Amino acid sequence: GSAPTSSPPPTSSGGGGCSDTIADNHGHVLSVAAADLDSATDMSYDIQGTADHTHTVVLTVAQLRTLKTGASVNTTSSTTLSHMHDITITCI
Repeated sequence: GSAPTSSPPPTSSGGGGCSDTIADNHGHVLSVAAADLDSATDMSYDIQGTADHTHTVVLTVAQLRTLKTGASVNTTSSTTLSHMHDITITCI
C-alpha cells in the first residue's frame, strides 16, 4: 500500500458550522450535523468518504455537549486495515 498523505485543511461538515481535522487522512470524511449536538444518545459516524475502506467514529453525549459549547473534541476512529485516525472536531 501507499503511505497516507497529510490531512487536508479542516472541512465543513453539514450546515452546523462544524469542522474537523483527520490525521493521516486519505479520503475520509466526517460530517457532524448541528442537530446531532442535541442528541440524547451517543452518535456513530461512518467516515469512509472516498477511501477504499471505512472507519467508525463514536461521539458520546458528553462530547456532543462539549462541541455545542464551541470547545474542540479530540477522538479516535475505529481500527480498520491495521490503522486508526486521530480526529479533532470543532463546532461554532
